[in-house]
Amino acid sequence: MVMQVTLEPMTPEEIGPWQERLWIEYRSDMIKAGSTAAAADANIERNREALMPSGELAEGQHVLTVTDGANPIGCLWLAQRAHGEWFVYDIEIDPEHRGRGFGRATMLAAEDYVTARGGIKLGLSVFGFNEVAHSLYRSLGYSVLAMNMSKSLT
Repeated sequence: MVMQVTLEPMTPEEIGPWQERLWIEYRSDMIKAGSTAAAADANIERNREALMPSGELAEGQHVLTVTDGANPIGCLWLAQRAHGEWFVYDIEIDPEHRGRGFGRATMLAAEDYVTARGGIKLGLSVFGFNEVAHSLYRSLGYSVLAMNMSKSLT
């Protein structure tokens, strides 16, 4: 059975708490991927300033609540870029709803959302350790454009 989800704009009251969770989780993922805490903090500060100056979403940012019927089950952050290209900055399905097809349904809904707004390409980044996400994106037809690799020498 194919799961169905709806994407709805986050309310202004939801955006603040979402931002707090987003940056905490992103920092944790960066450190898990091998960044130092200082490098992760610097990266977050650059991204915050570019994408959310003064805590407000910059033009072209779309922060959406993912719902299954009337129940919120996650969130999706899309950004409109130049030449019809869009980017997935974050997709998060609540832990209790994972493994049931909602990630796939959310990505398919994201593709529909983007094409309905004239988008012709959707890109994303994924941490190397996130094999579940790698598998999902490959199964949906996404291809690797570049790959950074590192090895700890300590």
